[in-house]
Amino acid sequence: MLSRLIGPISLVCHQNADFDAIASLYLLEAWLKQITQTNISLHCSTGLSLGIPQLGVSPILQSQPSHPNIITLDCRTMQRTGYQLPEVAINFDHHPNNSQFAKLNIIDLQAVSTTELLWKLIPQQFKTPSICQLALLGIFSDSQNLSTPNLSSQTLRTCSEILKISNQLQASLNILKPKLKAQELKQLGELLLQSQINSKQIASIYLTQHYPKAIRNLALQQLSQLQNTKAVCLIQNDKGRIQGSLRSKKIDVHKLSELFQGGGHKNAAGFEIKI
Repeated sequence: MLSRLIGPISLVCHQNADFDAIASLYLLEAWLKQITQTNISLHCSTGLSLGIPQLGVSPILQSQPSHPNIITLDCRTMQRTGYQLPEVAINFDHHPNNSQFAKLNIIDLQAVSTTELLWKLIPQQFKTPSICQLALLGIFSDSQNLSTPNLSSQTLRTCSEILKISNQLQASLNILKPKLKAQELKQLGELLLQSQINSKQIASIYLTQHYPKAIRNLALQQLSQLQNTKAVCLIQNDKGRIQGSLRSKKIDVHKLSELFQGGGHKNAAGFEIKI
């Protein structure tokens, strides 16, 4: 499949990338380097998000992909890349309702992360310690340390297989652990102070100024742990662009996000609207 691609390859993830998206870029690059000698570039239109380090040697480019072969990772639609892309060769994803915009679409709805999907495709002889750690980063970040309701026995078996090859558990958790500076901790406090819980047990935050995605996600995580909330909604109005993030363990927020042309999973979804 991958070895049949002729010419340089551009790997592209979605804008405002999370750990799974960035780890998927580096994981697929590591696999490709073992089976091909071609040039490979990594792309995210918004660059690395706050709190996500560079997980490999190659830089994450914000420039338009220029190689003849384009592979997308963790993207439900082509628009999620933030680029105007020509033809896409392969689309690797685990989100429901993927629009299947590539020549070849490899979608695994049972995988908790795109790194888990990739892990299952890689032949045993190519599963290096680096690939093991990248797979765990995506799995643990997208499952909130194996605590989300969509976690399956399949994912637990995948983690067991990874740890048998290379025990990267503690190293992966250390990378995922939030590393907040004083200003960022203050921002998190500001977001939590703006939260409200209505009579329907829906917690919400409405922001009229920009906050980094990593801080918004931490606020959502904190509010989701409250016992008297059924769902959490964070709306950010930033320069004519409405960004919404939804979390719930009891409500299908994916269906709600679709009303605004968004997407995601049953328990975690989002959308973005220009106004």
